[in-house]
Amino acid sequence: MIIVSSFSEAVRYLMEKVGLGFDLSKVINGLQTGVSETFWDGLGNRMGSSEKIRQGYKASIEMITENPHEVGTLVEFGSAKGYVPIQLVSEGRVSKAIGIDYNKEAVEEATRLAERDGLQDRVSFVYCDGTNLDSVRGIVPEASADVVRAHGYLEYLPKDKLDDGIAEMIRTLKPGGQLIVGTTAPPEYWEGNPIKNKIECTMFDKLRGLYGLYQNRVGRDELIKILEKHGVEIKRGTTKGAYWILKGVKPLEAELEEPLEVKVLRKTPVSDTA
Repeated sequence: MIIVSSFSEAVRYLMEKVGLGFDLSKVINGLQTGVSETFWDGLGNRMGSSEKIRQGYKASIEMITENPHEVGTLVEFGSAKGYVPIQLVSEGRVSKAIGIDYNKEAVEEATRLAERDGLQDRVSFVYCDGTNLDSVRGIVPEASADVVRAHGYLEYLPKDKLDDGIAEMIRTLKPGGQLIVGTTAPPEYWEGNPIKNKIECTMFDKLRGLYGLYQNRVGRDELIKILEKHGVEIKRGTTKGAYWILKGVKPLEAELEEPLEVKVLRKTPVSDTA
């Protein structure tokens, strides 16, 4: 008879039995090691050992770092413990970063890590509801971000708050700024063994439900429709690991005033390349 002392231990035991080779406890508990020696190893270890999660995070982050110039200001919605903003600033890929999260303990831990690494003047974290930033406009002004990133964030918004959440992200962007969104894809879109993918996805859904977290599947077409409704021009789309990832641009102010029929004529199809 197998006796387990915690839910995470039970999940890890089941994962090993089905041959996933995946320590979910790292995702459940998180690693509080802060910035480490190399970008991808350090970040990857903190995100957990699931290769599909790491692939998705890496793809959305590379959409930031593929720019040969240092990004000015990054605002991350759903920043959790701040690993991504801290890592990007410490590596000199981003000049300044602001993380937004509705988990007070995560924001406090992120702030502690930034202070520990001497980055408190360049990285800050805000505890607030990302669907309404009116109370923190002094910290996160409108049209202030060169890049807004929201990876694995929209799934946790109530369905009736999804539009508001996306609207706030776009309000925070400068005209011409880049929006990068990653949202969990159904397991049939994941690479690899479909049975293992289904098991892994089910485990994550059960875990999120156990902790009372929202788990809304945001369809790719639904997401594109909402983004375009708010004026975002989609530039790139891809599926990596367990995520759909979209990169869009907020039009310049002159473009925002164009008639709708002109915008439609200027649109280009979304590519779906790896």
